Amino acid sequence: MNYRKKVYSNEPISFCGNEKADIRFYDGALRHAIGTKQYQVVRANREHPETQDDYGWTYNHAPMICFWNGRFFVEYLSDRVGEHEPPSHTLLTWSENGKDWVKPVVVFPEYPLPEGVYTGPKKELLKKGDTAIMHQRMGFYITKDNRLFVLGFYGVSPEIHTNPNNGYGIARVVREVYEDLTFSPIYVIRYNEYGGFKKENVEFPFYKESEDEGFIKGCDELLSNKLVVRQWWEEQRFDTELFKQPSAAAFCYYTTDDNKVIGLYKNSLVNVSEDGGETWSEFVRCASIATSTAKMWGERTEDGNYALVYVPSTDSMHRWPLAVATSPDGRHFYNLLALTTQVPPTRYVGAMKNLGPQYVRGICEGYPKPEDGHMWLTYSMNKEDIWVCKLPVPITGVETEPVNESFKSEKDIFKWNVYSPKWCRVDVSEEDKCLVLRDSDPYDKAVAERTFIESLVLTLETEIIPKSIGEAGLYIDITDKAGSVAVRILFKKDFGIYIRTNGVYNKAAEYEIDKSYNIKIINADCVLNTFTVVITCEGEEIYKKTHKFNASVNSLERFVLQTKDKVNIYDLESNGKDGSMKDLPGSGEQQKETRFNILMLKTSDHITDEE
Repeated sequence: MNYRKKVYSNEPISFCGNEKADIRFYDGALRHAIGTKQYQVVRANREHPETQDDYGWTYNHAPMICFWNGRFFVEYLSDRVGEHEPPSHTLLTWSENGKDWVKPVVVFPEYPLPEGVYTGPKKELLKKGDTAIMHQRMGFYITKDNRLFVLGFYGVSPEIHTNPNNGYGIARVVREVYEDLTFSPIYVIRYNEYGGFKKENVEFPFYKESEDEGFIKGCDELLSNKLVVRQWWEEQRFDTELFKQPSAAAFCYYTTDDNKVIGLYKNSLVNVSEDGGETWSEFVRCASIATSTAKMWGERTEDGNYALVYVPSTDSMHRWPLAVATSPDGRHFYNLLALTTQVPPTRYVGAMKNLGPQYVRGICEGYPKPEDGHMWLTYSMNKEDIWVCKLPVPITGVETEPVNESFKSEKDIFKWNVYSPKWCRVDVSEEDKCLVLRDSDPYDKAVAERTFIESLVLTLETEIIPKSIGEAGLYIDITDKAGSVAVRILFKKDFGIYIRTNGVYNKAAEYEIDKSYNIKIINADCVLNTFTVVITCEGEEIYKKTHKFNASVNSLERFVLQTKDKVNIYDLESNGKDGSMKDLPGSGEQQKETRFNILMLKTSDHITDEE
């Protein structure tokens, strides 16, 4: 037995693949999971809070997701500037398609701390008028009779280094979301008596006081569900009635075919229950799953396999990429693929704002799922913006069919990867029958990419119509599986089309708004390191020339469209936790919109005589 297998032999679950994320790159230089869509739910905006949630608070984190009555719901907590710094509240938003989200509403408001009750660390630092800090590892519960409950926890942080999930907080609160998207009153479902908080010193009523018998029944049902309640352990860890065994941070779970419940936690911790959550094995730190404190998520996917989602990095400061590995049995995971490929800069200063996509959560086992068969996830970016991820099942990073696509509806971009911020939308225009990339964000970009058959020699054709030009342009790249750019064509904002070769941008032609440009990349050859470009404008050839690759690669397999090249000014030396990063100027202001329409894409992986 080799050393690696010896170390991993006692792990309850293992990553058995050979891939490692290279975190010098935001996608880890991994293959990308084909068809992954990233949609921004909330874009923090201090300058124009009406575009966010009417508050403009810039610490937004710990989202949860569920699907109920034909809608997606996302809950997240929000602090004004930084982590564990009051004021703090929890918000809720919803969407019918997962792309377009309503303006978030406050579901659990700021809560004034009762004086002289808190018994936890640093209590001497509290003063009159201080308010609670929201902290919850669980957001939703759907009852057996299809009621949707949203939950939160009011914690206490006398200063930012005193965690509100240390067991001394106030209470777990719950309210029902009705079918008309109104809410019940807020009730306490569990007081945190160890912290000194009881019925007589907490403002909200106990759930048993509700006049709705169905609501009371649903809360009782929730309290009896040991797997769901185990998610509460951190905040209420001293509640020995709820927790017969100690737990760990950020618990989630899935059940295997042999009815074993796999418990996942931060820092690669895993344990197993063989009796539905009554008792648990000892924790094992699974070294094969190289991650830290950014949370893990596991679930059984609609094809009967299992998916493990985590940040495959031991650097907790720089949490990227978010990646997925798959398993046929829930124990042995393979094929690590990047889900997130971009990390925009942190726009607003704030304490404890670790960088990157983090705190991933999916739809809990046993809850309803959308009929599309996809895996749906949510995460925060830089602890500032809230995102969702839509991942096709079965999960793969390899294409086996040639591409020959036009764009009449969203179904036509099923295999496209999309990165779509609020101000850089990527979607299909059914009216214009095209894929549309827009960009009006000073610090982000739109990205659409298509994986094709891994090719030694590639011929590719696309057609593009520039519609408006602001501060961005359009980069057209052909890359290898790790993202190394061999071929690049640029529609620059100066209305020139440029070919990058030998590390230099050479102007090939001028372009005009609303004219159609057919671009052929002929015989992009990984042996000769050359490619031929032919550009035709509405039937007239305006450019043809053979160029050298920008990077020598073994093969080609991704076509990438993006409105900017690099947007992030931070690297692995950047510190997002100590509050030293500066606010970026103009973060809340939209720029003039850049828009490009893409009409088609076609590839072939053989030598052509078109040259």
